[in-house]
Amino acid sequence: DFGLNLGIVFQMRDDMLDNDQPECVEYAKQLIPDYRSKALKSFESLPETETSQALKDLLAFCAERKY
Repeated sequence: DFGLNLGIVFQMRDDMLDNDQPECVEYAKQLIPDYRSKALKSFESLPETETSQALKDLLAFCAERKY
């Protein structure tokens, strides 16, 4: 589940950065938080480790990147 939702977040942000159509950008801005939340739910029952934190950091980067 994490990988699927991370991929969706990455692709939506990538499309936002490449797209100059305001309606597409606004749509992606609305959906990214939902998919980010779904990805983070994958960790709810797992202990906090360096690896899980690194994956959460990667998700944050993908969701928030500006380039």
